[in-house]
Formats: sequence, structure tokens, C-alpha cells
Amino acid sequence: TYKMAIKSETSFDLYNVIAPDTLRANFGERVKLSFGDVVFTPNQNVENYIGREIKIEVRPIQYIVKSLNKRIKVSKLEEWADVLSLTINDANSKRAIDILNNLMEQHKRDAIEDKNMVSENTLRFIDERLKIIKSELSEIDANVENFKSQNRLMDLSAEAGTFLDEVTKVGGSLSEVNNQLSLVDFVIDYLQKHKDNTDLLPADLGISNTGIESLINNYNTLVLQHNRLLKGSTPQNPTVVNLDAQITSLRENLTTSLNNVKSSLQITFNHLQKQFDDFNARIRTMPKQERKFRVIERRRQIIENLYLYLLQKREETAITKSVTVSNSKVLDYAYGQKKPIKPKKKVLYMIGLLLGLIFPTAILFIMELMDVKVHTKKDLDQINVPFVGEIPEVKSEKHLVALEKNTSVAEAFRLLRMNIGFMLPTKRDKGNTILITSTTSKEGKTFVAINLAASLALSGKKVLLIGMDLRVPKVIQYLGIKGSRGVTNYVIDDEYNIEDAIVRLNEVTNMHVLPSGEIPPNPAELLMNPRIKDLMDLVKKEYDYIVIDTAPVGMVADTLSLSEYADLSIFVVRAHFLDKRMLSIAEQLYREKRLPNMGMLLNGTNKKKGYGYGYGYGYGYGYGGYAQEKKKPWWKFW
Repeated sequence: TYKMAIKSETSFDLYNVIAPDTLRANFGERVKLSFGDVVFTPNQNVENYIGREIKIEVRPIQYIVKSLNKRIKVSKLEEWADVLSLTINDANSKRAIDILNNLMEQHKRDAIEDKNMVSENTLRFIDERLKIIKSELSEIDANVENFKSQNRLMDLSAEAGTFLDEVTKVGGSLSEVNNQLSLVDFVIDYLQKHKDNTDLLPADLGISNTGIESLINNYNTLVLQHNRLLKGSTPQNPTVVNLDAQITSLRENLTTSLNNVKSSLQITFNHLQKQFDDFNARIRTMPKQERKFRVIERRRQIIENLYLYLLQKREETAITKSVTVSNSKVLDYAYGQKKPIKPKKKVLYMIGLLLGLIFPTAILFIMELMDVKVHTKKDLDQINVPFVGEIPEVKSEKHLVALEKNTSVAEAFRLLRMNIGFMLPTKRDKGNTILITSTTSKEGKTFVAINLAASLALSGKKVLLIGMDLRVPKVIQYLGIKGSRGVTNYVIDDEYNIEDAIVRLNEVTNMHVLPSGEIPPNPAELLMNPRIKDLMDLVKKEYDYIVIDTAPVGMVADTLSLSEYADLSIFVVRAHFLDKRMLSIAEQLYREKRLPNMGMLLNGTNKKKGYGYGYGYGYGYGYGGYAQEKKKPWWKFW
């Protein structure tokens, strides 16, 4: 593959796509390429191509022939008809028309050449025999002239008239038999001289035996087929080898038949010769000169008849050759269609439409099969644990979002506050303790604890948020609290006053925070310290609600140590994050009642899909910029 960049009306750049070595050349100059020398000649529109590139592909002729053989189709128009239809699919209709028309012309030429080869071979054979016979006839004529001159012979005697008639009749028969013998000898001699399987035999010589003529015609047919195959294949081709065997076998049969015919003719000839000798015995009284003359005359007559016969066959063969026509006839010359047959746009559009529907559906189906994450409340229904609510996903960097007005997240925490009110003991005025945990980290339990505490405080209740995740404390980080004193300091120091660690938030009235304090080396043992019970008894007297942020229950046992102090346990599950197979942990904890009054909270759901508890947009309670417009039918379908 080459690319030609036209630089001007006289010059161009040429480079190979595989090895881009640019060659600058002029139109009309000889350019040496890998496959040979090429001369590029511009046409009259070369100025329109200046600055453009032309792609040039050079392919071996064997590749092109193989491609054409695959694309040319031959079929019968009807099973009962001798009419064939030739078709070819090509990007260039004119080229396809030229290929088919020239193919038919070549087919007719080949048929005529095959017939002419037999005629030409016959003419050569007759010409060779005529030269020999003409020489013999001239010699006999000279002998007749000399004999008559020497013996002064003019006419036959009247007495020998009757015998001469009989002699003439038998002589004619002898002449005819001798003629057949000569033709048979000629063919036998020709077979011996032309032993190559590619040589044709002279046909229609006039041999009276029809079987011999039939064998000669069959032999020539096989030789023509053999020669035609040799043009496009090697002598080792199985078909050629098979034809060689058939030709050799037929040659042997023909030789045997000719010898048999010759023997039969020889017997007939001997019989006629005996009759002829009998008649001659009767005319022995005739002058010796007359008898010799008749012998010479008979020989002259035989050769003359053969000469005239060969002249006649030569004219017949020449006439046959001049009027040779092909056996096939073109009924309609090739023609192309105005509209392209490929590609079929309707079919492509239909395929595209089907693929556009099938592939996305298959991909979504496979994604659904391979998806093992929790996404909606429906995924939580399989474990039969009470469900307390959903928290929409928050895109902003804020952590304390329950204070915002007219947002879906704040409304979700208000709904959560309402739901847990139904689950907490009804006859308790102080110290309602809510434990927040999850299966693994990064599920948003600290975020839920902070905002639930803030939502409870906004309702006028006094709330304390305790950070009990002693391993990875995040409460102070989320709320921006400075200092590192808290629960751990109270537990390890008997003289420590818990009031010194409690932080009062300026953003939320009635919400206090007790940080976890310094990270201890033994958090599990520290949470089992009796000072934890003293702490919980102390804060329950002072606060309406205590919200405890704990460690993930699926990773460590710290949370289970605090379960005895909780009135309500909220198990946080993060949507699109937790593996469904991990829900078995929550189910086991609920079934074994290791977390008291346990409820599931789905965190990080898609707010556009609604939440199912009355604050989603499908119920008409839009808030500010988050209100969802009523979807049109076509959008719902999409």
C-alpha cells in the first residue's frame, strides 16, 4: 500500500505505509518500487488533487484471480433450460460488466480454437499426403507416356472388351479397398510418429469403418480437454493424469482396431486380387505390352483416385474451418444495477436497532447478576430485621446536615427521629440510649450519629453524643472539636470530672458532645471497665437522649460490650457499598438479640428514586431546589 501526496501539477511525494520513506518524483518519470518500475501520468484534473493524498494498493495477480473466482457465480435460470446466468458483485459496476463480457468472449474464442485445432491438424495431414501422392502420380504418368511411346499402344483390342470390363470392375473394387488400406496405413503411421498425448489425429478422412471414426473423434475430444487443463495446471494434476491414462488406453484401442480393419481389408484385397488374376489369365493371349500397360494404368488410376479424394477432403476441411462458430451464444450482455446492492440500509438499521436493544439489555442483565451490593430497602427485606429509614446520599463536604432547612437529608433525619420514637420505651422520661453501629467501616455510622443527635436536639430535647469508637474516632473530626480528652480519660482516671470533657456545640442548642478521648492500646478491655457503667448511669440522669457512636460490629467486639446500656440499636447499612452477603451478620445479631431493640438504617441512597416514607419527591413534598418535577411519559420509559 502506497500513498501519493500531490504537491503540484508536475511533482508528487510517494511513500510506503509500512516503511514511510518519502520519495519525491515528477509525473512522467520512471519510479522504482519494490514490485517494479512505474510511471505516473496525470490526467486533466490533476490541479484538483493538489494538497490531497491518493491511496494506491498493489496486489498480486493470483490474489485478484482468486477473488474473482470466489465472486463470479454461474447458475441455471431453469432446471430444464440450457441457459446460464453469470453474476458478480463488485464495488465498480463498469469493471464488473467488462469482466463478465470479456469472460464470455474468451469462452467463445476458446470453443472456436478447440474446433479449429482439429481442422488445422487434418489439413496438415492431408497436405503432407498430397505431396507424396502428387509425386507418385507424376512418376506414373511419365511411365505411361514412356510405355505407350515405346510400344506404340493407343487403344484396347475389341476382343478383350468383355474381359476388360470385368477387369475394370474388379479393378475399381481393388482401388477402393486399396484406398481404405492406404488411409488405415496413413493413420497407423501417424499414430506411430505422434505418440505424445497432446497431438490430435486427423478426422473425417473417409474411412468406411464408423467405429474407427468414432474412436478418432473421442480421442481428439480427450486430447482437447487434456490440453485445455494443461494451460492452467501441471502434468501432476490428478485430472490430467487421469486423462493421460484414458488417452493412452484409447490410443491402444484405436491401434488394435486399425490393425483389425487392416487385416479385414487385406483379406478382401487378396480375394479381389485373385479374381483379377483369373481375369488376366483369360486375356493372356493379349499382347504382353497391353497387359503391362493395364498394370500401369490400374496403378495410375488408384493413385489418381486417392489424390482427388484428398483434394476433396481438403476443401471440405477448409470450408468447415472458415465457418466454425461457438456452441454458446450470449443472450444478454452484462449490465449493472443503478442502485447499490450492498450495504442494505434497512437491514443495517434493523440490525443496529436490535443490537442497540439487545446489547444494553444483556449488559444490564449481567451487571444485575454480578451486582452483590445493597442498593435499596428491597435488599434489606430478605433478613427480616425492622427497618427504621433511609438517608439520602450527601454530595457536599458538610457533616452536620440535619440543621439545614428544606433539604431531603434533613427531612430524612426528621423522619428517622419520628420512627425511633415508636421503638423506644414509652414510659421513660430520661436517658433514652441509642447505639449506632454498622457491619464495616465507612458506612456512615458517625455521620448518622451526629445528625440524629442534632435532629433530636432540634426537637427541644437535651442530647448527648458520645464517641465510643475508641479505635478510629471521627466525631471530633466531623464536628471540628479541638482537644483529645474524653471517655478514655474518665475511665482510667478515677478523679477525672466528666463535665470537663463534655463539649457544648454553638450550632445546636441542647446538643453536647463527649469525645472518645485518647486512643487506648486496649479498647475492648477498656469498654468492659465498671467506670463505663458509672458513666452511663450518670449521663442518663442528665440527658433525654444519649446517642453512642460505636465501632463496626462486624470487625471488632467493642460494640457488643455496650449493648447492655442501649435502649435502641440502629444498624447502619451503606447503599451501593456493603456486600449483600454481609447482611447475615446483622440478621444473626437480631436473631440472637445481642443488640437490643435493633433496627436497620439504609444510608447513602439515591435521592432521585424517592424514599418510601412520605418525604420522597413522588409524594409531592418537594423542598426548595430539590423538588422533583413530574416526569413525562417518554422520560419514564427512558
